[in-house]
Amino acid sequence: MRAWSFVWFVLAAGTCVAPSAVADSKPGDRIALLIGNAQYPDSDTPLTTPVQDVRAVGAALQRRGYAVDLAENVGKRAMQDALSNFFGKIKSGSDVLIYFSGYGIQSNDKNYMVPIDGQIWSEADLRRDGVTVDSVMTEIDRRGADAKVVILDAANRNPFERRFRGYSTGLVAVNDPPANTLMMYSTAPKTMLRQGSGTRSVFADELVGSIGGDGISRAAFDKVRAGVSAATQGAQVPWIVSTLKESSGGWTDPRPVPSKPPRNPVEAGRLPDPPKPVEPTRQETAKQEAAKQEVTKQEILKQEAAKPETVRQDSAKLEPPKPTTGPAADPAGDFAAAKRANTRQAYQDFVARHPTGAWSERARAEIDRIDAAVKPAAVDIQVLTYSREDLRMKAELDRAIERNPGDAGALYRRGQLHAIHREFQLALADFDEVIRLNPQDVEALNNRCWVRAMVEELDRALRDCNEALKLRPNFADALDSRGLVNLKIGMAGMAVRDYDAALRGNGKQASSLYGRGLARLRSGDTQEGNSDISDALAMDPGIAKEFARYGIR
Repeated sequence: MRAWSFVWFVLAAGTCVAPSAVADSKPGDRIALLIGNAQYPDSDTPLTTPVQDVRAVGAALQRRGYAVDLAENVGKRAMQDALSNFFGKIKSGSDVLIYFSGYGIQSNDKNYMVPIDGQIWSEADLRRDGVTVDSVMTEIDRRGADAKVVILDAANRNPFERRFRGYSTGLVAVNDPPANTLMMYSTAPKTMLRQGSGTRSVFADELVGSIGGDGISRAAFDKVRAGVSAATQGAQVPWIVSTLKESSGGWTDPRPVPSKPPRNPVEAGRLPDPPKPVEPTRQETAKQEAAKQEVTKQEILKQEAAKPETVRQDSAKLEPPKPTTGPAADPAGDFAAAKRANTRQAYQDFVARHPTGAWSERARAEIDRIDAAVKPAAVDIQVLTYSREDLRMKAELDRAIERNPGDAGALYRRGQLHAIHREFQLALADFDEVIRLNPQDVEALNNRCWVRAMVEELDRALRDCNEALKLRPNFADALDSRGLVNLKIGMAGMAVRDYDAALRGNGKQASSLYGRGLARLRSGDTQEGNSDISDALAMDPGIAKEFARYGIR
């Protein structure tokens, strides 16, 4: 059985450098085109990672024997030229990789790459100035590439979409890619990424590491997915869709890495500039930082040993006490990390690691500060007046329950009616009875969770939502309710995570978008928080008043 050929297509974010020409490829050749678009004139906050991302991935691919072309910050004409030049090199049996990093928009179930000079004010402009992923995939398939891998990393919130939509929608999943194709999204379809501030994205870091360790293989993609999810604590989870022939998932690159390194890419005419030194991965950086800290500690010990005894004793009084068990700890460094995160959970984790001492007291003071800032206002419990139609419905439900006290459907609908009119204790009584009749009624558990949040029974509310999600994982309404509970408790990070998951299930839910915006603001993410709130208000102008009635402002 002959070796598989591969097509990679990574959409990420990236000054115009046209790709240089190389000799025509031969069957079995490995060729790659990497496009990074960052300098969009219409963007108030330019993307920071695309150029470094494509350079780092390009260097990793060169070590795997790929001939690499780079195109950085390209407009529409330059992007089309780069693609046309690249298509011309594809022959049957070639290994093909395309990496694009920049803004992407979906319209009518098609994903568009946006060049830096795109003039997009409507969806019609998008079709004129954008480049569809479908057209690129179709041409690659037509040229004879055998196995195709498409990885999309273009879900950063962009300045164009708001001109013709009230809120951003993310990319769309392609459910029927060409035969023998693997598609990878850097995050779940129809979700947006928060723009990073570093020089490389987490996604690119994981990609470089996986290529270096596992080569071009399904195992590498799975590791990227797991690594990104772990690094972002579940806030960003890459998505994979595959029609590869090997359904067992054991798809690997059978050819060994060439023992002789490829020619210098500048001499070969493959890259426009000499490759810059590859930045270390996050794991390598962590090891380097640990080594630096160890050297610093040794220097401090030497300086302390050189001091007179009385000075050393006085210095010791100023130092916060160290834990007496477990590995050597650095409370000052840990506190600085918690301060950068500036979340209740970060300070709680610090106290768990350093339960005593001056640093612990400072962390507890920060927890008290956050609790005071997010303490919910009183919930509006003023009962709403029943309309004539609501009164008629309530009377019918009352009669039905009198005839049959075990009518779970009537009890559930009456509980909802009570909850809508803020008769929370009556609503609780009805939902209690529904759940007594059927402990696995997911809808009733979710509704009781919400009502308990309204009467500040937050621990019990959390248990109800957890039980509902245990019975029906990814239940968007229950995730939305649990996000509200976590917001009221003061667990902003957990609230963001719940609202993220809820929006993956129902991207048009204004309450989840507004709640996530508030949670992001409380986590210190002002830009993305205000963006979420703006999107939510565009969907439902009354959502802020609704949250105010919940006691959350």
